[in-house]
Amino acid sequence: MTASFPPTVLFHGVADTTVPIESSQRFFQLLRDAKVPSEFHSFAGVAHVFDSQADLAQVCGHLADVFIDRHVLHPRLAPTA
Repeated sequence: MTASFPPTVLFHGVADTTVPIESSQRFFQLLRDAKVPSEFHSFAGVAHVFDSQADLAQVCGHLADVFIDRHVLHPRLAPTA
């Protein structure tokens, strides 16, 4: 994996029994190690298919919109504290 890999946002339910959360965590670490703009969002008590839950779909949609705006449409660094 190289820094030319596209910006990537990951969503994972902690209660997922189809794909272990460790798989997404390892992938996220590979992205970070390669300096690929990336975010990882996990949701406690949520299984593999969670986007059918209206509240989580709305939250994930908003997070994805912000990520795409910040890393694809208008690339910029996050503000520092």
